[in-house]
Amino acid sequence: MIASVLPRAEGRNFRVFEDKNEQKLAVFKREDVPVSMGLIIDNSGSMRDKRPRVNEAALTLVQASNPQDEAFVVNFNDDSISTSIRISQIAFRN
Repeated sequence: MIASVLPRAEGRNFRVFEDKNEQKLAVFKREDVPVSMGLIIDNSGSMRDKRPRVNEAALTLVQASNPQDEAFVVNFNDDSISTSIRISQIAFRN
């Protein structure tokens, strides 16, 4: 997915720090390796009009991801109540 988001990314485009000290980047590879990701979605009243765009963006991210990726969604609202739902990649693939 990174390759499609940053198609021309090169090692010189990144800086790596450890304990505030810049480290030399020894190897830079572009690979689509499986990741686990979480989406935190605001369901408060102020987001009501934006929800269709938020939903579309979340679905686009999951659909464009590696088939071996894992994803979960945490929703929260004005009452700070949250729920967590595990997403099955198969459900989003055509």
